[in-house]
Amino acid sequence: MTDDPSLLPEGATLLHDEPEALPEGAQLLPDDAPTFENDMSHSALKGIPFARAYVDKGLALGQAARTAVTSSLFGGDAHPSQFYGQQSNAPFWDNYQHALNALDNEGKAFQKDHWLADVTAKGLGGAVVGGPVAGKMMGAFGVSSLPGLLGVGSRALAATGEGAALAAGDAYLNNEDPLSAAKWGAAFGLGGSLAGEIVNPVVRYIRQTPKEFAADVIARGVGANREGAQQALASDPLRIVADDNASLIQALRQTRDTSGPWQDTIEKTLADRANGTVDRARSAVTDASGINESLPKYLRDMDAARKAQAAPLYEETKNIEVPLNDQIAELLSRPDFRSAQATAARKAANEGITLDADKPTVQALDYAKRALDDKIGHALMHGQRDDARVLTGMKNDLLSHVDDAVPKYAQARNIYAGHSSLMSAAEEGKTFLARNMSPDEVQFRLGEMSEGERDAAKVGFRQDLMQKIGNINADSPQGAANAGLRTPNMRETARIVLGDDEAEKLLSAAARERMYATTNNRVTSGSPTTFNIGLDGPSTSPGLINALLRRDPIGVTAKLMESAFPRLTANKRAARYDELARALLNNSLPTGAPTPSIAPEVAALLVGGTLPAERN
Repeated sequence: MTDDPSLLPEGATLLHDEPEALPEGAQLLPDDAPTFENDMSHSALKGIPFARAYVDKGLALGQAARTAVTSSLFGGDAHPSQFYGQQSNAPFWDNYQHALNALDNEGKAFQKDHWLADVTAKGLGGAVVGGPVAGKMMGAFGVSSLPGLLGVGSRALAATGEGAALAAGDAYLNNEDPLSAAKWGAAFGLGGSLAGEIVNPVVRYIRQTPKEFAADVIARGVGANREGAQQALASDPLRIVADDNASLIQALRQTRDTSGPWQDTIEKTLADRANGTVDRARSAVTDASGINESLPKYLRDMDAARKAQAAPLYEETKNIEVPLNDQIAELLSRPDFRSAQATAARKAANEGITLDADKPTVQALDYAKRALDDKIGHALMHGQRDDARVLTGMKNDLLSHVDDAVPKYAQARNIYAGHSSLMSAAEEGKTFLARNMSPDEVQFRLGEMSEGERDAAKVGFRQDLMQKIGNINADSPQGAANAGLRTPNMRETARIVLGDDEAEKLLSAAARERMYATTNNRVTSGSPTTFNIGLDGPSTSPGLINALLRRDPIGVTAKLMESAFPRLTANKRAARYDELARALLNNSLPTGAPTPSIAPEVAALLVGGTLPAERN
C-alpha cells in the first residue's frame, strides 16, 4: 500500500498511523506484500514433486541474504522487507526464520482465500515438471503409445505407481505420513491417467496435420515391428503398407467406407494388383519348375532327346536273354501280363520286329514293359488308381529282375524308359496334389521312377498347378498361386517334387498372392461389422479380445467429432482421409512416431496440484 495521499480514492483517509481505525478483522498490509501473481508463482513452485520441502526455505534464505547485502551496503538507508519481517540490524538466521514464517502464513492464506487458484497453480507446477518425467518413464517402458485397452491399462498402471511414489517421497521430505500420501498419489495418478485418455483423442485430432494423422495411425498399427515392416516393403515392390497387418487393413477398410474421392483410389489400386494375380502365379510356377515352354512341346523334346541318348545301350543289350526264376515265371503267367505280351508282340510286328515268345530277351521284356506303361497310363487317366497300383507293382518286379540280370539295360532305362513310360509318369505327376495323396506316398512313387520318369512327373505336376490356377477366382483370399497348395501336405509335396530351393520360391510367391488377395477381400467386400472389430469369424472368437485390446485404428472420437460437427471438420476430414489412403497404399512407411498420449501430463497435473493442498 502506498503512503502518497494523492493516490487514494476521493474521501479516503490514510490509516498508516491509525491502525485502530481499520475495519474489524482487517489488517494493514506492508508496502512489499506479495501480489496475486506472486502467490500463484509460489504455489506453482510448491506443486513440483519433492520441491515443497525446499521452496519456502530457499525463498527465505534469499530474503535473509538480500537483507544482509543491502544492510551492509546502505546501512540505515536500506529498506528491508516489512512483509517478511526483515530488520537491518537483526542476525541473519533471525531474518531467515521471520521470512520462513511469513512464507508459510502467506501460502496458507492464499490456499484458504483462493483455493481454486492455488490448486491450479500447483497442478501446473506438477505438470510442467512431472508430466515430462512421467512421459519419459512411460516411453522408456514402451507404454506411452501402446494402442487400445492394453495401452490404456499400461499407462494407468504406470501413472498409479508414479503418483504413489511421488506423493510418498514428497510426504517423507515434509515429515508427513508417506503411506497416506501414497494412497492419494495413486488415486490421483490413476484418475489423471484415465482423464487424459478421454481427452487425448480430441487433443490429437485438433493438433495433428493430415500427414501426422496418417503417420500416427500407421505407427500405432506397426508398433515395435517397424524395422521388419520396412524390410518386407523393400523386398516386395507390390506390397503396400496395409498388407499383413490387421489393424492397418481395418484402417484402410474404414477409409474406403468413408465417402470421398479416396474410395476410387483404394479400389483401383487393389483391383489393378489383383488383376495381375494369375499371370504372376503362372510365372512363379514356371520359375520354380524351370520349364519355360509349352508342356506338350517340352515332353516331346525331352522324349526325343532321351531316346537318342539311350539308343546305343538299348541296341547293345536287346538280344541278351534274361534268365527266369520261379517268381518271374509266375509273374509272366498273370492275365494282365499275358495281355501285355500280346500287345507287345503286335506293337513290335507293326515296327517290323519279330519277337520269339520262347525267348525272354531284353527286347521282348522291354516291349512288354512298354505295354504295361500304356495300361498304367490308361488307368491313371480314367481314375483307376488301384488298377494302376497293381500294374505298377508288376512292372517294378519285372524291371528289378531284368536290371539285376543286365545292368546296362538298367542304365539305358534310367535315361529313357520309353514314350509311354514318360507319359504315364507325367499323368502320375498330375495326381500328386490329390487330397488323399500323402507326401510319403509321393516320395515313394518318385523313388520307383527312373530319372527320365521323374522329370516327366515334374512336368505333370507343373501342368496340374497351371490348370488349377486357370480355374480359380483371383479375388478370393486363397489367390491364384494358392491353388493346389492349400494344405501343409500339398506344400510338402511341392518341396519333394521341385526341391527345397525351387519350392521355396513358389511357396513364397503363393504366400504373397494370398496376402494381396486377403487385403483386397477384407477392404473391398464382406461384412463391415466383421472388419470393424477386426475379425474373420463370429464375435465369440478369441480375435474379439485382440480387437478390443488394439482398439479402432482411426479412433472412435474422430468419427464422433466428424459426425457431430460435419461442417467444422469437413476440410480436415477430407485432407486426413486422402492422406491416410495414400499412405496405406504406399510401398514405404511414412516418417514419424506415434503421437504420445497426454495421459502422463494430466496425471502429473492432478498429483502435483491436489496432493499438497490435501496435506497442508
